[in-house]
Amino acid sequence: MALTAGADSRGVVHPQDGPHADIRIRIGDEAVRFDIIFNLVFLDEIIEAPRENAAILHPVEVPAVEKALFEYLKTANRVTIDGLEVAPRLVSFEVPTPDLSLKPLFPKTGLRGLSRVHIVLDYPVLQPPSQVGLRWGSYPPDTIQFDDAAVAPPLEIEAQLMSQGRTTILRFKQSEPEFVWTGSGGSIADTFETVPESVPDEPKRVSVATVSLVGLALLLLIAAVRRPGWRGTGRVGVPLLLVVAWLCAGSTLVAVPWAAASSGLPDAQRAEEIFRPLHANIYRAFAYDQESDIYDALARSVSGELLDDLYNQIYQSLILQDDGGAVCAVQDVRPLEIDVESIDADAETQEPQFVVRSRWQVDGSVYHFGHSHFRTNEYEARYTARRTREGWRITQHQMIEQFVVGAEPGSFESEQTVVVPLELPPGEDY
Repeated sequence: MALTAGADSRGVVHPQDGPHADIRIRIGDEAVRFDIIFNLVFLDEIIEAPRENAAILHPVEVPAVEKALFEYLKTANRVTIDGLEVAPRLVSFEVPTPDLSLKPLFPKTGLRGLSRVHIVLDYPVLQPPSQVGLRWGSYPPDTIQFDDAAVAPPLEIEAQLMSQGRTTILRFKQSEPEFVWTGSGGSIADTFETVPESVPDEPKRVSVATVSLVGLALLLLIAAVRRPGWRGTGRVGVPLLLVVAWLCAGSTLVAVPWAAASSGLPDAQRAEEIFRPLHANIYRAFAYDQESDIYDALARSVSGELLDDLYNQIYQSLILQDDGGAVCAVQDVRPLEIDVESIDADAETQEPQFVVRSRWQVDGSVYHFGHSHFRTNEYEARYTARRTREGWRITQHQMIEQFVVGAEPGSFESEQTVVVPLELPPGEDY
């Protein structure tokens, strides 16, 4: 089947074949950051950007476009932080190399729709903001849905807002161009669930009097064996001292740390209470945008070699997909089934551990080419959690099953981008 305007071979309309802008806004403790990608169609609607070839941006033309776009955004958009309007600071500007293999998806706008510029602006803050007003001022005609720009209504602009560990999709309209964000007073760290602490092994307790009398009986027995004159005293004294020691067994107890009882094994209910926050916090770690922060947050739930595997897998598939244009933000994680299969002690460390088979669903939003789509994936996996010096940690993971439960219809991106935050190769020696 031949491609039709704005559609692929399956007839799915592509929202990128027209003016589009990817807008990601992050409200942090030090700045409000706008990370924006415009295609040249959108760019030509908001600034004068003369080019020798209208379809591309030549490197010698970049400085003039950078200056014009920054000046335009500084005037058209408005950011107020705790009641004060703040001017932006240019962080970076670049022109990504277009992926020419995607050109068939742009039958209306061609290379001009595929070519993009990437600009990052910071609006600095002096302290963590309590309230931020965001006003977007650019609304080119919606030639994605309407071919005639003269009669096309203004385009509605979607943006992805990330703040305090939450991701929200905003929709700016020319009639409603402003959104006011109010902080909760918390931070990403506040969204992490508390994992029950390890219960230390209880040391054995013994009676001081009992230990003393047993020791005295032992000395008396040795004396009776070595010295014939003490044999009569030993026959009477040793049994008498042992009887008195038995009677004193409950008095004046003291702990003996080196003789701790090696129990500490949780029951099934306690194991589930431990696993739930460990599992949920894995997803919360990716609310951070700095690599070191994500890694540190994952370390709250994961230990050993699995930490590297899990971090690398999720970071590459979820975070770095910005390079390909698709970004998945986890909106909700719902446990469906948690089955505690076994509880025992680790063969090497003798620390308590348990194995859980879990099934859960993840709601994610895919934001791409200025549009958002939602989907739900379902997973089943087996985990081992073990008590360590730092507390309970997941030490083994094996994916059993994963599939899409629901995806927004008519979305090419949601059909192509699989949300798999926990996909790892099944372990051979689980």
